[in-house]
Amino acid sequence: MNDETKALIESLQAVSRHAEPVANALMLDTMTPEKQREYAGMLRKLAALLETHAGDDTAEVRDA
Repeated sequence: MNDETKALIESLQAVSRHAEPVANALMLDTMTPEKQREYAGMLRKLAALLETHAGDDTAEVRDA
C-alpha cells in the first residue's frame, strides 16, 4: 500500500468516526456553523483524495 492509499484510508476513517456525532448534532440543532464547515472540509479532503486515487493508473487493484 502506497502513501496515497494510506492517506485516503485515514481520511475515510476520520470522516466515518465523525459521521454519527455530526448527524446527531444536526438533528438536535446543536452543531455550530464552524463545526459544520470543519466537517465539510473533511469531506472535501476525502473527495479530493479519492478522486486522485481513482485517477492513479498505477493503483493496485485486487479481487475481493
